[in-house]
Amino acid sequence: MKNNSMLLAILIVIFAVGGFFAGIKYQQGKSGSYSSSGTDQGGRGQFAQRRGGQSGAFRPTTGEIVGADATTMTVKLQDGSTKLVLLSDKTQINKAEKATKDDLKNGVQVAVFGTTNADGSITAQTVQLNPQLSGMRGRQPNQSPKSPDAKEIVVQASNYKFSPTTITVKQGEKTRIVLKNSDGMHDFKVDELNIATAVIQGGQEDFVEFTADKPGQYEFYCSVGNHRQMGMKGKLIVQ
Repeated sequence: MKNNSMLLAILIVIFAVGGFFAGIKYQQGKSGSYSSSGTDQGGRGQFAQRRGGQSGAFRPTTGEIVGADATTMTVKLQDGSTKLVLLSDKTQINKAEKATKDDLKNGVQVAVFGTTNADGSITAQTVQLNPQLSGMRGRQPNQSPKSPDAKEIVVQASNYKFSPTTITVKQGEKTRIVLKNSDGMHDFKVDELNIATAVIQGGQEDFVEFTADKPGQYEFYCSVGNHRQMGMKGKLIVQ
């Protein structure tokens, strides 16, 4: 009888220990399940990170290239901070014409589509040079009434050229440049004379009025991305 009682006690201990470890395994299984579905504390951070990476593929990171090599690119954002972008052989690099990593040069505006990594860098899936959405920020088209006494000159903009490419104005004469854009995103700038329109989309127009106070020849150009380097410029002559 005594032996039976001892055997029963041993069996109870064995079942209790087994149940304890079974419970631990069950909880581990639950934790693993929660981690993959993003419902426990540890898993939520990982899942949010993965979701953040996925959403990063749809929300572009836009800014100006301030450094680039064959495998990485540093992009300066609107707020002045920088973002490291990781490039691979699978990264697609696009612009209005065929582009390669050699086109990723300092000063070029880009929109990066890719996944956000744990360290804050981005692994690029697609890099769009001179993105149209970047032109929607900053200066807005001129809403002021046009001066009745200004000489008006219409400049047509398209990818990637101006027409005409030579403009002649008189010193001391009020002049109005009307920029009409047929496609892409473009503006009109003359640094030395402080002349600048807004960046406008295809089908839009903007104007700027000025009075040139010194004779000479000045370059006008489009400041979007590397349009100037691609030949989108002309000559403004003040007589």
